[in-house]
Amino acid sequence: MLSLEDSIVVPTGVRVDGHDVVDDVRAARYPANDSALFVLRRAGRPLGDVAEELGRCHRLEPGRARADVLVFAHALNVGLLANVVRRRPRHRRAIEWLVLAARLAPAGTLPAPVARRHPLDTRTSIRAVVSAARGLVGRAFALAAVVAVIALQPLPAAPTRIALVAIALGAGVGGSIILHEAGHAALLAGVGAALVLAGPRTYVLHAPVSQRRRRVLAAAGPACACGLGGVVIAVAWVLRLPELALAGCAPVGHALGLTVATGDGRTACGL
Repeated sequence: MLSLEDSIVVPTGVRVDGHDVVDDVRAARYPANDSALFVLRRAGRPLGDVAEELGRCHRLEPGRARADVLVFAHALNVGLLANVVRRRPRHRRAIEWLVLAARLAPAGTLPAPVARRHPLDTRTSIRAVVSAARGLVGRAFALAAVVAVIALQPLPAAPTRIALVAIALGAGVGGSIILHEAGHAALLAGVGAALVLAGPRTYVLHAPVSQRRRRVLAAAGPACACGLGGVVIAVAWVLRLPELALAGCAPVGHALGLTVATGDGRTACGL
């Protein structure tokens, strides 16, 4: 959901080459017409200003120019070829989202999420893991905080124990996201890649690789989270710390990602 106050920026790994938009990560080229190039060359400016200039240059009705620019910017974002820079307060965006969601409710759908693409430094496996963690730390912390607050609801236990349970559950849920994507990233050394956050979805985008490597990459994410979660539970059992074991439960749950119930599992199985 975009506004004329927003702007777009071309993410690392995407460039304009003549009359083509090139995605170096996916090794793909997309032909662009003059109007598309006009918008792309003004990346960083508010979309409303770009639409006004486009209308003057091509003698378009203001309303049509604004609609064309918003539709194109949305298509670029959906195609992971542009990031959106928000310029409106969060509360305004939330209200607008709720209004649009209410309109779309009869159709059984929700407003399309805005995707954000973060570059991954894949020169080495360690750099890839660190850059993946850096891109996810905000989302992981927010999710951990929500889970911890929910877990802090009154329970028949001592306050200290409730706090430990909440912290362990929050850390496990937030940390499992980082572990999962870091597992994918760790095996992408030498391969162009990017981290994508689109609504509730989080995934790694990477250059074409062999079928065998693609299957290993798909399995690495859930396997990494599940494996480290199992280690945490084992350490908790040895130390007799049941609260610590809760931190390993969410990562272990990523074992589901190794089944055909998920995209990673289906890819790992060659489906």
